[in-house]
Amino acid sequence: MPSIAPIIPFLLLFLWLLQGCASDRAPSGGSADTTPLRLLASTPINGTQNFKGNQLQLYFSHEVSSRALLRALRTFPDIGQFELTVNGKRADIQLLDTLQANQTYTLLLNRHLNDFRGQLLHAPTTLAFSTGNNVNNGTIRGTVVQYNGTPASNALLLAFASAEKGATVNLLENKPTQIAQCDASGSFAFNHLPHGSYHVVAINDRNHDLAWAPSSEEYATPSQPLMATNSANQLLRLSPPLKSPKPLKIPLEASSAPTNSTIATGSLSGMCTVRGNPPSVIIEAISPSATYYTVAVRKKAGSYTYHFNQLPVGDYTITASIPTASYQPNQAWQWNAGSVAPFVPSDSFTFYPETVTIREEWLTERINITFPTILQ
Repeated sequence: MPSIAPIIPFLLLFLWLLQGCASDRAPSGGSADTTPLRLLASTPINGTQNFKGNQLQLYFSHEVSSRALLRALRTFPDIGQFELTVNGKRADIQLLDTLQANQTYTLLLNRHLNDFRGQLLHAPTTLAFSTGNNVNNGTIRGTVVQYNGTPASNALLLAFASAEKGATVNLLENKPTQIAQCDASGSFAFNHLPHGSYHVVAINDRNHDLAWAPSSEEYATPSQPLMATNSANQLLRLSPPLKSPKPLKIPLEASSAPTNSTIATGSLSGMCTVRGNPPSVIIEAISPSATYYTVAVRKKAGSYTYHFNQLPVGDYTITASIPTASYQPNQAWQWNAGSVAPFVPSDSFTFYPETVTIREEWLTERINITFPTILQ
C-alpha cells in the first residue's frame, strides 16, 4: 500500500495558507489595525458635472454598517427618498426621486462615522456633484473655539442664505443651505456654496446627530451679520457651557488685589492690536475657577495695552473682546454671545493661542493679542 506520509506536510501547509487567505483580520497576537476610516472613491467623483444617474456609490477603506452610515450622511439640498445598501466596504445609494436640474448637491459624511473596528472617519468628508454645467465653488473658512478658547472639535456649522433686507431673521424657521463640520482642531470649511452672503451659526453637537438641541448644546454667532463667500479666517466662540457652573467674573483693575492676602499672585501685561478705534477693548484672564477682566488702554489708533496686577497664580486663557454696547468704568460686564433666533451677532472676540502661566511674584509680559483680519 502506498505511503501517505510525504503528502501530510504539503496538506498541512495548504490548509495553513488557506486559513490565512480566508481571513481579513490581523494575525493572532499581532497589533490591531487602528488606521482611521477613509472614503477612498465615489461614483460620481467629487466635482462631477451634468450628472444624470440614479445611483451614488461610496467606497471605504474598511467595512461600515448601513445603520452607522445612515446616521452619518446628510445631503444639501435634500435628495429625497433613497435606498441605502451596504456590502462590506461599498455603499450604494439608489435615488428614488428625480434630482433637480442645474443643481449642485453636496453630501457630508459626519467625522464620527465609525467602521466595524470602531475607528472613526479621519476628517469630515464632502462630495459635491452637479446636474448642470457648473459645480458651486463658494467657500467660507474659519475656526470655532469653546468659550475658554480651546478647539470646538464637535462644532457643526450651518449656513443660511441671507434674508431680504430689513426682514427679521429667525434661522430656526429655515433649512440651512449647507452644513459643515469642524475637524479635531476646530477648523471648518464650506467649499460648495452658491456665491453670495450667508448667516452662519455654529452649534456644539455633543451627541453627534448633526442637529441642534438648544436646551443642551451651546451655539456661536459671528461678530458680523453676514459672511461672504470666498472669505477666510472667520472666528466663532461658543456661548458659555450650559451644564456647568459659570465661573466667577471678577473685575481686576491694575491696582487691585484679591481680598485674601494669603493667595500667591503674579502680574500679566501685553498689547492688543485691532483695526479701527473701538471705544473699549476688554481683556479676560480665564481659569477653571474664575474669570478676571480689565479694560485695555488705547495708546494710539488700533493699539491698546493692558495690565493685570496681583493675578492669582495658575494657568489662564487670555481673550480680547470688543463690546457691542459702550462699556462704562466699574460697570458689570459679560461677553455678548448674540443669539440664533432672532439672529444677532456676537461681540468681536479673539484669544492668545497658548495657555499663559502666572507665577508667584513674577511679571509675565508681552502677551500680545491681535484681532484676525477677515480675508476676502
